[in-house]
Amino acid sequence: MVLDIEKFKRQIRYCNLPNGACADMALQSHGRYEDVTEFDFMGPMGIFVENFGLPVVINECLLQSYTGILRLFPNWPVNRSAEFYSLRAVGAFLVSSRCEAGRVTFLNILSEKGTSCRLYHPYQGASVAVYEQHGETRTLVRLFSEGEILGFDTRPGGVYTVERL
Repeated sequence: MVLDIEKFKRQIRYCNLPNGACADMALQSHGRYEDVTEFDFMGPMGIFVENFGLPVVINECLLQSYTGILRLFPNWPVNRSAEFYSLRAVGAFLVSSRCEAGRVTFLNILSEKGTSCRLYHPYQGASVAVYEQHGETRTLVRLFSEGEILGFDTRPGGVYTVERL
């Protein structure tokens, strides 16, 4: 399922508080009321729950890693460009990436603990190389594959660039 960006924007506008924060005040077990419903309609009833988890929705569209395998832009509309920097991923990785026209154009991974990094092939079947950055120099890293999953070993503090060949 792909994020409906226009619906998501309406949800954000709907949940904006006067101080600029967002709250999911009208989401409930039987579904949300209409966009035109006042954001604080439940306030007089004593039911007012703030939820600042909206960035999680966007993060999950850009990067998923809960299985231990990095998946880039899994729910992002292919006609929309996007980029992110230093999103935390399972395995003690900080991931930065960019996509344009539905294709990954940049992928950089910082390994905090030196674990093995596994990711779904970001370049749709093209050949890939992984380089470890050492200041201005780069070292080619041995890459292994398990079907559509690529992997490579990392060292603590290592910075890795995954490139399409």
